[in-house]
Amino acid sequence: MDSSYLQAFNDLQSNLAKVNGAVEENKLLDAFARNYMMPWQLWKKLLGDKGTSGDDFAKFLSIYPFSFQQKNLKALKKYAEGMKKFSEEIENTVNSYYLINRETIFPNCLKSLIAALKYPHDDIEIIWKIYRKNSCSFLSKGIESTFMKMASFNQKMKNGEECDSDIFQAENDEYVQLIVSKKLGEDLSNKKLWKLYIDYLKSKDNEELLLQTYSNYCRLFLSDIEMKEEYQKASEEFGPSKVAWENHFVFEKKKKVLNAEVLVYEKETDDLNCMEDAFDLKKPFPGIYFSTVGILPQEFPFHRNLMHYLRENASPYVLQKLYCTCKFFFEKHPYPICYKLAFEEIDDDPSQKIVEQSVQVKSSNHNTFNLENLWITDVLQAVNKSPDESILLAQNISKIYRCDTKCIDIRGQVLTLNELKFLIGHGNVEDFICANNFLINEDTGFEVSLEEIAKMVPKIKFFDVASPILSSNTFSTIAKLPFKNKIQSFMLVKIEEELESHAFGEFVTKNFASGSKIELFFDIERDLVLNFKQIVTTAVENHWKIKEDRPKLRIWEDDSGEFGYHSVI
Repeated sequence: MDSSYLQAFNDLQSNLAKVNGAVEENKLLDAFARNYMMPWQLWKKLLGDKGTSGDDFAKFLSIYPFSFQQKNLKALKKYAEGMKKFSEEIENTVNSYYLINRETIFPNCLKSLIAALKYPHDDIEIIWKIYRKNSCSFLSKGIESTFMKMASFNQKMKNGEECDSDIFQAENDEYVQLIVSKKLGEDLSNKKLWKLYIDYLKSKDNEELLLQTYSNYCRLFLSDIEMKEEYQKASEEFGPSKVAWENHFVFEKKKKVLNAEVLVYEKETDDLNCMEDAFDLKKPFPGIYFSTVGILPQEFPFHRNLMHYLRENASPYVLQKLYCTCKFFFEKHPYPICYKLAFEEIDDDPSQKIVEQSVQVKSSNHNTFNLENLWITDVLQAVNKSPDESILLAQNISKIYRCDTKCIDIRGQVLTLNELKFLIGHGNVEDFICANNFLINEDTGFEVSLEEIAKMVPKIKFFDVASPILSSNTFSTIAKLPFKNKIQSFMLVKIEEELESHAFGEFVTKNFASGSKIELFFDIERDLVLNFKQIVTTAVENHWKIKEDRPKLRIWEDDSGEFGYHSVI
């Protein structure tokens, strides 16, 4: 702590020890707070019954003392609850898109999803999943990089490994301000963080907040002459700096009514009717309306075997770029690259529509689907709403040259095991929904079991299966599989067999992320469900000692009533 500030603070403590009664004590605290930054513990004492938000409110007040001086506690209380608002916004975003996706995965806007990828939070993997599923073109490299940084930062925060400089990686100014305020409120003496924040604010178009932060810093580190001179230069350039401090500097102006806002950044708002211009490629992808007219022989300054190697081994993203440069590449490698293929029941005409690099097909008119040799790179969805559409995917699978999807949603379809292997056997699937399908192994005549599906999705993060085919050793087998990612969400609906409790617990403790979600819907005897829950809960609690880190386990049982399932207590 700064020596000059420490002297003033010790004088305050000495004077507090000499007075009797809260009134005299509060006068001393109030006088100190009008000249110096004051630790949150003393603010809490000064506030008394005014501190309705407890410790957090006092910590924010220690960073924004002018709110108390100007009797603006209501605004500060609202700001102190800022992190809660962020959580509510994430929840609203997730719920909004889940509702939209019941009808279509071609929404008009992705802006709120992109905004939610710009700072760390526990649902960032879910937001990324929804963003990928709802996009219609290759994902922006910049947005993907932001997501990866924020996911890494969030994991560091959960592990207690983050450092002060990590905060400024976030691309949401208000989030940065909230986190810095919280950290400095807890420890005003963190000089390194003060300076990092000042450097951060220099790059932002908010001179008022910059000057306010300089001003607060100088009421804490009283001996830092170099920073005071830097503050004076900034005040002369952007000011004057208007402050509420009683001991204002000669270059500051004392303001009787300080109207500086606590919330200094505007939130990114979303209008679901807007279009988000965040894609690398916007035009319909090459090959949809391809014509051989105008193709000319190409002579490249490379050996032919090199050009052949490039065509055969280029990633879909690079190949798409090559298609866009010259018809020659598509003529030699005639496989249109499709980001997303979705069969869904839509009211719009026509029954087949090209949206950027994706294809939307009306489920009831799937026979009109007339594209060939598609290379599906990221998303495949086939959802039927009538028995007549149960073979729509099987009938059109021959039109797919290759399927490397990371997100696949199949509902109400009849497929063979070989057809399923073609769609997911590449091993890249991270998000898998499989509901009410009839999946048959044509060699044995039996339905495809859950463990056979699990073997084909080693990178799975989100797993959602309804009416799974189970055996007596399903989870003994699955628990031994080498999954490459930590599972974020796992759901089984209509479980009609008793699950191996200990094997399931082993599967969870080996493969699930901290804070992940597990939902299981049982159609078996209640005593079996309760026993299963007790054993799995014990396994989870023994593995994750911190309660907040444990997967959220919700178990439901069939009540054969109006509502279908109810939660098991």
